[in-house]
Amino acid sequence: MTTMRVGNATLSPLKPPAKGIVAFRTDRLEVYIAQTPELSAGIGVPVLAEEIRRAVQKHNYWGGILASAPSQDEFAANITLRTDIPWEKATGMFQMDEYDGMSASDKRSFRWYQNRHYWAPLFMAGTRLDPRVIFQMLTDRQGFTPREYAQRLIEVGPMIGQGGIGRVNAHIAFNDPPLADFNDPVLVKKLEIAYEAKWQQVLEGHFARIEDVPMAYTLTIPALTNNYWYGIDYWSCAAKSVNKASAARKMVFDEVSAHVPGTILRTDRVGRAGLYLDAGAAKDILPILMQLEMFDEEQETLIGLMWGQVKDLQPDPIPEPPEKK
Repeated sequence: MTTMRVGNATLSPLKPPAKGIVAFRTDRLEVYIAQTPELSAGIGVPVLAEEIRRAVQKHNYWGGILASAPSQDEFAANITLRTDIPWEKATGMFQMDEYDGMSASDKRSFRWYQNRHYWAPLFMAGTRLDPRVIFQMLTDRQGFTPREYAQRLIEVGPMIGQGGIGRVNAHIAFNDPPLADFNDPVLVKKLEIAYEAKWQQVLEGHFARIEDVPMAYTLTIPALTNNYWYGIDYWSCAAKSVNKASAARKMVFDEVSAHVPGTILRTDRVGRAGLYLDAGAAKDILPILMQLEMFDEEQETLIGLMWGQVKDLQPDPIPEPPEKK
């Protein structure tokens, strides 16, 4: 197998799971590039379902951690439509993060996203998922604590994760530099969201001012990977659109460090991990792949076609945030 050192990563080709997919490995992370988010989800969700079934074969149950963001819409839709996921074997489904004090009826709440995109469709379809195993961050209720939620994680020991990456530095959950810590001593913590991340929330229309963005609770990086209490067998990560292109490139090629939190998925801190990108999110990766003598002719042609599709796309501009007060 051909391997090549590119930047701070070791790349090797993978057999594509289907025609029209570019596939390679960066260190331990599998990367799959499709032309559209729908095609990306169509490749990624069957793998996720297979890994869930494998976990059930191994443990006779499974637990999962799910992200709550528009970048996961296609994956969420595919997940809820599948009939081969053993939801009746689930013993714990967890959020990654939540705003402090926010009600689940608030459309900005991550519980609102999960209720709308996961739990309502599954229950309407008659899925045999026990609602008592859906453990939400009830941050608007008096008495909710990070310790309580961490104890739930330890009791269940989730082994499956599905999430995305942040636009600027490929953060996962609310683990943004400089607070991101690969060896955080706790599993769940309350924190002040990074200033740049707050600004992004304002730009996306969720809040009127930076000062309006509340504190948040987040699963730490150890909680999202292997830790003292449990291990993640499989992590599925999805990113779409040219807005995520810079973050995806950093995740694939930069040095593994908490400065780019998503790079943790290139290590043995998870059993297996897959990064699923559409062509837009891969825009900054494709021209690098074009220079490598690592792919067969069919893959090289596909890389060139995808590059032609996205080379003129530009990410939405990010105005400079106001100075901190």
